[in-house]
This record gives sequence, structure tokens and C-alpha cells, in this order.
Amino acid sequence: MRHKSWTCLVNISWLLIILTIGSNDGAKRVSTTSTRPPPISDTLSETMSSSSRRERMLIGAFNMRKFGLPKIENEAVLDTIIKIVKRYDVIALSEITDRTEQAVQRLMEKINLASSKRRPYHYIISDRVGRTNNKEQYALVFRSDMIRVKEHFLFNDSKADSFAREPHIIRVNFQGYDKDVVVINIHVKPTDAVIEIDALTDVQNWVERTLKIRDVIMLGDFNADCGYVPKKAWKNIRLRNMEQFNWLIGDEVDTTVGKTNCAYDRIVVTGPYFSDGRVIPHTAKAFQFDNVFDLNETNALQVSDHYPVEISIAIGRPKIRLVMPDVGVLSIRINKDNNTSDEEEYLLPDTSRSTNLTGYGEDESGRRGLRDQNNSSLILESDSNSESAEEVGSTTESSSTSQTKSSRWTKIVPEWARKMFKSWF
Repeated sequence: MRHKSWTCLVNISWLLIILTIGSNDGAKRVSTTSTRPPPISDTLSETMSSSSRRERMLIGAFNMRKFGLPKIENEAVLDTIIKIVKRYDVIALSEITDRTEQAVQRLMEKINLASSKRRPYHYIISDRVGRTNNKEQYALVFRSDMIRVKEHFLFNDSKADSFAREPHIIRVNFQGYDKDVVVINIHVKPTDAVIEIDALTDVQNWVERTLKIRDVIMLGDFNADCGYVPKKAWKNIRLRNMEQFNWLIGDEVDTTVGKTNCAYDRIVVTGPYFSDGRVIPHTAKAFQFDNVFDLNETNALQVSDHYPVEISIAIGRPKIRLVMPDVGVLSIRINKDNNTSDEEEYLLPDTSRSTNLTGYGEDESGRRGLRDQNNSSLILESDSNSESAEEVGSTTESSSTSQTKSSRWTKIVPEWARKMFKSWF
């Protein structure tokens, strides 16, 4: 025990010396170049505090295709559905057709039998919706340690009557965030897809105006592709053209099972929560359960003709965040467990753009750097073998020999010390 304590004390002493040397280097210059905007928002706040029980939350949406008792009674189909739902911390379900609600209740019983008793799933279900006798319900299945549902209801569409199936509005708290977020689950009528997708803008406006909530995630079966939304129709859809809305599932993503290739299912976000680096890069996709579970097309279609779509959200208190105290200066603040913080400053050569810096990004080539609110990227050119600046304990420093030389990531703290420092958080 004495030997281990002495070794730990020596390591801590070395680390403090190294960090002191690194902190006295003064302001570092950052070389920047423009590039294409990152496909998904990403900032240094992606690195999360270990005080969170989980670092990320997987959110999905799944059209279950006429989900009712027949699917519950088919063991193979039920087994696949359980695996799909259990994949997520939060999943919005649609096209639930069992008016008795027994199918959902039995599904939840099976899911919790196969889940940890310490992290059970809960669910809420909407009233039945639809203009015809073939009505449906929405449901939200979630782990209660990840979100807390405060209220839920169907959007009142009685005046405009824009929706065949009114959206399900769910007001929630996400773990690690002190403001409310609204989840909007929607199953768009295919033949009215252009009208209904556009009308989701009015729903978001109502949420912001009435509930005073700016953070909104809209997800579900938008039927937003192929013959239902012709390319020429996109220019008339406000939800698509207004800059405040970020479409995380692209037009090129196939969200359908079988021979079709259509991006019907979508996830759209807006608000400061989702623009502050919470969406983890490259996690927005369709979950192709037929490939993962080795199902042929016939068996897969018995489950659904849709793939779930999903994103991962960083949760908890950010350990590293960006601060812009002065024009031309970027400050990276490292939060500590005792609510204190260390800061390192970086001079920005282009002061005309620095006031708009909002985060940290990665382009399609994997290069990382700073981005502004206009979605331009300022890239810190790096070696392919270097580690990213978002890792705790690492910093960035440009080559000081000449301003014309490319900026490179350099390791002020040795790898062994950085790993030990990282393990303390």
C-alpha cells in the first residue's frame, strides 16, 4: 500500500509540474482555413463530466406498421421488436393500431423482464388519432433515469385541420439539462406530406409561443421522400428552408425495409440545446435491423416496413466548453468537480469572424476545428496520428516558427499523464 501511495504521489507531482509549464506558454495562435460545414453540430461540450451516470442518450423513432396483438403473438416478431426497443434510451413509436392497448402493455412487460431492474423502461401513450375509423396511437418508451415526462397531449389542430393524425407533444426533462425540451412525434399522411411537414413549423411556433420552450425535437414517419414529396416541392416547405431547423436524417438515407429506397423517416431539431454540440457526430442514421439480426426480407417486413431512425445526444454537465470573452480570443474552459475551472486562451487571427464562433466541428474528411454560427468551419490542421483537443488534459498549439506554417496539434501533456488526468473525472 505504501508503494502504491508513493507512486501515486510521484505521478501527481509530475503532472502538476507539467501542467504548470503548459499553462505558462501564453496565448497560442490558431491557423484557420474555411471548409464545408460539418454534417452534424459538434462542440467541445461533447466531452462530458463523469458525474453523469451516462455520457450519451440514444433517441429513436420507429413506425411499427400496424402494431397490435398479432405481432405480440408471433414470438419471432416480438423478439425482434423487443431487441429494437431495448436498443434505445428513448424511442417514439407510431402506428399502434390495437385499440385495447394490450399489445403495448404486453410489449412493455416483456421488455422489462429482459432489462435491468435498476433501469426499467416506462411508457406513455396518446389518445387515438385519425380522420377515419382506422385510428392509431403514438407512444414514447423511455428509461426514467434519462428523461422525466412532465406532460403530454395531442396538438389541437381543430382550426387549421392540417394533420390527419395530430402530432403527439411530450414535454420532458433530459438528464443534465435544467430546461424543458419538447418531443413531437408525428405520423404524416402520405398524400398530404408536403402540407403536413410544412405545418410542423406552426406546431413548433405554438410550442415556443405558448409553452415558452425553444428546444424541440420532431421525429417520426414524415413520408418525406419519393413520390410523396417531389424535389420541386421542397422549396415550399418552411420546416426545410428555415435556418433554425436542422434535419439530421438526410435525403440519401434509406429508412425503408425491402426493395424501396426512400428517406421517409426523419429527425428535425431546433433550439439552443441541440445547437450546442449535443448531437454526437455521425450518429444520425437508420438502424437496419434486418442486417443486424440477420433477417430475410420476408421476416423483416413482418416486423415493419420502416427502419428506426436514431441520434445520440450528449448529456450531463459539459466538462469542456467554449467561451468568447473578447473579440479575437477563444477561451477553452475545463470544469472541475469542485465547480472551479481552468482556462486556456487562443488568439484567433481573423477577428472579424471570431465573434460568431459557437463551437467545435468536424468536416466530412474527419478534420476538426472551430465553427461559427453561419456553419462555416475554421479548421485546425492536424496530423493524422494526433489526438483531438476534446480529450481532457490535451491542448492545442500551433507551430510558433512562422505564422505561414500550418497549425498542428501538439501534446503539452505526455500521454501517460493525460490518461491519468482523464481518469480522475
